[in-house]
Amino acid sequence: MRRVLASIAFVLVSGAPPASRVVAADDPPKGALNARPAQHLIDAWAHRSLWVKDRAAVASAECFDFNAFDDCAIWTADVRGRLSRKGGRFCDVREFIVDREPGHVAGNYGLIIGGVGSTYTVSFAQPVTKDTRTFGQDQPGGWSFEVFDGPCATRAQPIPESSRLIAPEVTR
Repeated sequence: MRRVLASIAFVLVSGAPPASRVVAADDPPKGALNARPAQHLIDAWAHRSLWVKDRAAVASAECFDFNAFDDCAIWTADVRGRLSRKGGRFCDVREFIVDREPGHVAGNYGLIIGGVGSTYTVSFAQPVTKDTRTFGQDQPGGWSFEVFDGPCATRAQPIPESSRLIAPEVTR
């Protein structure tokens, strides 16, 4: 409440734009370069893991073990479900509203999820909340995400032979 009253007082004294055009303090900033920590997700994902899968099956699945955000591990999974350490340490989740980022829809909710070794900059039509457990990009071949309890090793599973990417036959 104090923040709202202070904002209104600032607008009245400074001659800033009317309150209807002022971005609320809780709204993420515009543009990936201005992204701020997504504290609601950082709190909700602490001591959990985030499984990241490429729906087009071009890239290997990855997993973030968020022990604590200054002590995380990033793993990559092969088709046999074996994990190998890819990176980690100092993981972060930042949020923003898409402005002019190439490949993203202006006005969408954006996230930058990453650490040393791997980073994803993705956007979604709806914001990701602390209660969201699965989310993904609507476009074909986009990324899908799943938050789960336990370490990445509990989620790693071999990919069935029928799900592997196989080159289609060319007919003439």
